[in-house]
Amino acid sequence: LANRKDADVMATGLQKNGYEAYVVTAETAGNIWHRVRLGQFIDLGTANRFKETLPVPQFKRAYVAVK
Repeated sequence: LANRKDADVMATGLQKNGYEAYVVTAETAGNIWHRVRLGQFIDLGTANRFKETLPVPQFKRAYVAVK
């Protein structure tokens, strides 16, 4: 999200629903983005399966990142 407040609102809403959500700010191609991230997972397969269960349509475009 381009706006930090929007990211914080989204993360807070997810936290209220039991998700381990947090915001990470990053600069990409000269733009500042506030990424809402969910949890830490034991492996890539678990993270991808979790992503498919998210009820919010915009999360269908989400991606799984590996640290």
